[in-house]
Amino acid sequence: MPLMTKSELEFFGAVTGAYSEVTNREATGDKSVTVDKYEKRVLNELYLPDSFTRAGGASPDGIASEKLFNIIDTKNMSSSQHNLSIKYPKREGYELRLYFKADTGFYPDDKKVWFIFQREGEAIPYIGEMDSEEWNKLDKEYKQQKHYDFDYSMDDEDGEYQKAIASPKAQEAAQIIEVFTHKRDVALARKCIENTGFKCQHDVSHKSFISAVTGEQYMEVHHLIPISQTPEFEHSLDVEANLIVLCPNCHRAIHYGSENIKLELLNHFFDARKEKLEQSGIPVDIENLKRFYGINN
Repeated sequence: MPLMTKSELEFFGAVTGAYSEVTNREATGDKSVTVDKYEKRVLNELYLPDSFTRAGGASPDGIASEKLFNIIDTKNMSSSQHNLSIKYPKREGYELRLYFKADTGFYPDDKKVWFIFQREGEAIPYIGEMDSEEWNKLDKEYKQQKHYDFDYSMDDEDGEYQKAIASPKAQEAAQIIEVFTHKRDVALARKCIENTGFKCQHDVSHKSFISAVTGEQYMEVHHLIPISQTPEFEHSLDVEANLIVLCPNCHRAIHYGSENIKLELLNHFFDARKEKLEQSGIPVDIENLKRFYGINN
């Protein structure tokens, strides 16, 4: 009966949410789920505790036995509104039970997860059900997609930048790429590659293919602090202290690798470049550097 994680809330577009696994007794007994404390916390944002009727031989209280819910169909993420019975089933105590109703789409089987959430500005709570395996995959898959989307957009002009660095013109004279959102000096990038001896700064033993332009191993240049973070800094991020020469495989790894791989690379280069970055007027700590790459741990 935990609260929803941040990624689960984002998946449903919710501001608060909670969930529980449906027990065998709930699924095969009176066809209802116990609304536990976290689920009550979500529910009571919209329906107060004294707005539910009491059964079990209690005196009639005149309170309706049903409340309106938005019921989510998780196959297509659509919803429809239905009244469901929800009440305190005993004369005393505050056990609250929500009852299934087959024609509403809320009729969970044993071991399914049922969930409840609230969306901002809406007065009716959402509920639904999902297979336990699908629910367990939800958080992982959503995080994976968020990481991919974040990494893909971190520097969407990078392909053109690498192309410009590798071009014959970059060998001839200093060239500032004006068409990008943030200016980048491809001649400086080329100089950094040459200074490494055309070797990967993460691991000099890494091999790449031979460039048709230079006749040397093809390498790429990566801004350790992403160039997209320029608005956060007073000084240009397109300086030698911030430029890392990587083989294509390591360059893709720092963008699209798992968090462990990214952390390994970031820690390595942060330790190596922290002092040079500060001397260039670009102070940064490891926590902010991780944030730039979408890493929150």
